[in-house]
Amino acid sequence: MASFSKVIELKGHIIDSLTFPKVLDEILDREGNYITQEISIGKTKTDPSYARVKVSCSSRPKLEEILTRLYQLGATPLKEREVTLKEAPQAGILPTGFYVTTGLSCEARFKGRWLAVADICPDCAIRVDERTSKAQAVKFHQVAPGDKIVVGSNGVRVSPLARFRPRGLFDFPARFIAADKAKGSLISEVALEIERTKAGGGKILLAVGEAVGKAGCREQLCRLIEAGYTDILVAGNDLASSDLAISLFGLPHSNSAKKRKETRTQRYLEAINEIKQVGGVKKAIASGLVKKGIFYSLDKAGGDFLLLGNPSDDGPLPEVVTDTVQAQMVLRKKVRGVKLVLVIASHFHAKAVGKALPASVRGVVVDINPTVVSKFTDRVGFQTLGLVTDAELFLKELVSCLCPGRKKSKRGR
Repeated sequence: MASFSKVIELKGHIIDSLTFPKVLDEILDREGNYITQEISIGKTKTDPSYARVKVSCSSRPKLEEILTRLYQLGATPLKEREVTLKEAPQAGILPTGFYVTTGLSCEARFKGRWLAVADICPDCAIRVDERTSKAQAVKFHQVAPGDKIVVGSNGVRVSPLARFRPRGLFDFPARFIAADKAKGSLISEVALEIERTKAGGGKILLAVGEAVGKAGCREQLCRLIEAGYTDILVAGNDLASSDLAISLFGLPHSNSAKKRKETRTQRYLEAINEIKQVGGVKKAIASGLVKKGIFYSLDKAGGDFLLLGNPSDDGPLPEVVTDTVQAQMVLRKKVRGVKLVLVIASHFHAKAVGKALPASVRGVVVDINPTVVSKFTDRVGFQTLGLVTDAELFLKELVSCLCPGRKKSKRGR
């Protein structure tokens, strides 16, 4: 039987990052074979490792399929090649066979130089500007007719992630902590990671769902923000209108659950109307209309926010980004400089934020629904921690670790 083969190289922290075993698994899973021609393992934790592997398969198309996946993991051909560029035929349309990024840092070889690909995040193409010799990861909406796009995997070099040292929260493969496991020590580690991130000058992004706007979570979230641990808040119209309604009108009181729900809905709509009249959330805070709550605390702490739209939104509030393409663009700008992401009780925001992040950004996702947690932790290797737990319990424990000496806020804040 005819056999087709090619030799690849792997360099860097390929053992402790699990890149080498992943490469071998990919070859076997896709009906290929391999021979390890050379391997050199670093003697210390800072030493890089090297492996040269011959990959073979029964057909050329299958071999190319295997190699494409291996290159995405960080393997490179034995001989360096230039990228192959093709023009985009129309605005928003990529040439056939375009290279797809994974979120790992990568470079494109052009005119004998390795160009670092800017704005890297998952599921992008790579555009090369021949005039300036710059490479950039681009989404469909960023592509203009005639743009030179990388096709195939030749000339693309991916850098596998190395484990963080000293040993800590993200030093192991992505962890999924089920609901029946104790989480106190892990939440303490999350608090330490937050403090280390801030001490190192990194930004922290907090993405939260509507449930976090409820009274118990809301109080803890305000304390976290006021302590300076939130640089960017990503949320939706529901959380914002809920927070503003409580800030303006307080919590609805009634012996009837149905009556409380009706009153709450009415107050949400009234709050949206009030905010729209003054021109937005920021103007409502500046004018003194809003004097407490999540967004008030964020404004006073110097943080920023992004509200992502949903077809079910009432209003929506003026700052809500309702256009999907525009939301992608704004979110990718917001995450620049972000080193740590906390996603709490939001499937929608977990997915949106995950799509905008480079693989080097660490993430913690907290949700009572295990499906939400597993989807986010599967996004990227060992840079994520997933906790299946109640949002309010998580926030209370986290705030007690980060703000032990701070006076507790009143419930009606």
